[in-house]
Amino acid sequence: MLKAHNQLSEATPNVWVVTVNWNQAGLTRACVHSLRENNITPFSLLIVDNGSTDQSIEILQQIPADTLIQNPQNLGFAGGFNTGIKYALAQGADYVFMVNNDTLSQPQMLDMLVKAAQSLQADIAAPAVYYANSPERLWSAGGKINPILCAPIDGHSRKKTLPGRPVERDFLTGCALLIHHQVFDKIGFFDEGFFLYYEDLDFFMRAKNMGLAAWLIPQAKLLHHVGASTASENRAHFYYWMGYSSCRYFHKHAKLWQWFFILPWRFAHTLKLSAQLLFSNGYKSLLAYLRGVIAFVFKKPVRAEGNINNR
Repeated sequence: MLKAHNQLSEATPNVWVVTVNWNQAGLTRACVHSLRENNITPFSLLIVDNGSTDQSIEILQQIPADTLIQNPQNLGFAGGFNTGIKYALAQGADYVFMVNNDTLSQPQMLDMLVKAAQSLQADIAAPAVYYANSPERLWSAGGKINPILCAPIDGHSRKKTLPGRPVERDFLTGCALLIHHQVFDKIGFFDEGFFLYYEDLDFFMRAKNMGLAAWLIPQAKLLHHVGASTASENRAHFYYWMGYSSCRYFHKHAKLWQWFFILPWRFAHTLKLSAQLLFSNGYKSLLAYLRGVIAFVFKKPVRAEGNINNR
């Protein structure tokens, strides 16, 4: 846990909300509206447009926001959010709430996060995330990182009973995170080498290694349009980055002895994924996944367009 949280004016912390848009201005508008309608915590709003190729800018300019930043190209999840986070910190943010634009705040979600983060002196806090099309069905409540495999193996705690009080987690989804400003001083920003996928897990591995405290606040509820950003024509791109980023993540974090366990586990995972994709007529996605793995091995990544919030 970081020290000196009490040096902030915790009664009225300077909270910045950062969200990133790529060709989904309608979802971004709904996300912002839900935050404003369902919370009383004062916050500054920063929207980062990640090189949209449609009419997003015209719509985003109509959304009341403190700042709209236009990236000249799609910088991926890490690059898009880093742009906004760095700007917010330069404005003196105490907390940065980074949130996917394909989400909807439920009543007092942000209020509960900020209050809990202050009382717990949490370095990172996150809500319980539910499916937007099935609001009682849990999508992510974080989890524990297996110390041998360097990754969560409990499926975002979807099949576990949601705790009735805040609990510490090793990992929380990057879909929505309230982060204390000192965290970035301690571990840096999101690794932009991950264009899509694994950037949040990498962030939490670094946080865990530094002893930072990440808390799930189960009473805070967020809805997520899971898969809303997956256009059929772009599906292969997502699998490409899933393959590439998984290799990059384990190469970055796994120690030599861990590879004896990781390799058979990942091989079994790939066989299972292959079967699922083949049975669902997803051979193009399977080939893209394998291309991503090969691209990492031979150090030849291909920058692919795609919505960064498909997680």
